[in-house]
Amino acid sequence: MAERIQVLFCEHDGNYGSPRIHAALRREGERVNRKRVERLMRDMSLVGKVSRLYRRTPLPANPCITVGNQKRQEAAPVAANEQWAGDVTYLKVNGQWSYLAVIIDLYSRSIVGWELSQT
Repeated sequence: MAERIQVLFCEHDGNYGSPRIHAALRREGERVNRKRVERLMRDMSLVGKVSRLYRRTPLPANPCITVGNQKRQEAAPVAANEQWAGDVTYLKVNGQWSYLAVIIDLYSRSIVGWELSQT
């Protein structure tokens, strides 16, 4: 019985705990109590993986910490050069980190200007 529990546990990459192992044994026609499966697994130090519950982190108490998307509050541009947006990112160029700053026109989605710098 212990060998079969070990095989089932390994077949499912350690994801099965005693209830699932018990159900798998029952499907195979094995008559065994769930508590016995639990005891045998405990004796062999087999513990199923526990999936963690995803929880959103609460919003910060100080709203100044995060900026958010300010453009959603404004009307969409109807002509070129009415609204621009900028972003800064870092890239690895020739083994060294460089910073890329880009300005984009929100109407035409064209790049108005950019700068690549080491500092």
